[in-house]
Amino acid sequence: NVVRSASDSLVPLCRLFEELLQCHDPRLFFHLLQNGIHPLHIALPWMQFGFVSLLQPVEVMALWDRLLGYDDLLLLPVFAASVFLFRAQTVMTTSDPEHIREIFSDGAELKVAPLLQHFLFPRPAWDNTYAFGPR
Repeated sequence: NVVRSASDSLVPLCRLFEELLQCHDPRLFFHLLQNGIHPLHIALPWMQFGFVSLLQPVEVMALWDRLLGYDDLLLLPVFAASVFLFRAQTVMTTSDPEHIREIFSDGAELKVAPLLQHFLFPRPAWDNTYAFGPR
């Protein structure tokens, strides 16, 4: 791992993670900061080592299958942000930094495909209700 500013290196991936989390759930992002936890401190090891410390082996393989298939590391920060959003409701109920870290340390129930799908496609593409406003 080398710290560079090239688009496929760790620094831009970290920046993307923070931007995604701030855009998709600013309340969660600032709740974590207010409790002394910087989200990147949790997500960086996940992204740096391909989520091997968080996911079950079969899910690591599912993630890496997508990384190789798309030939793009941008899935790493997208998946990290999706994990944060998946855990948001539970995290928002506590102010204890240790408990928050525990919440993010358990990846036993995380499934790559549904988390990515929910993050990238939060509602069906054929549902134009929100695209054009209420009727």
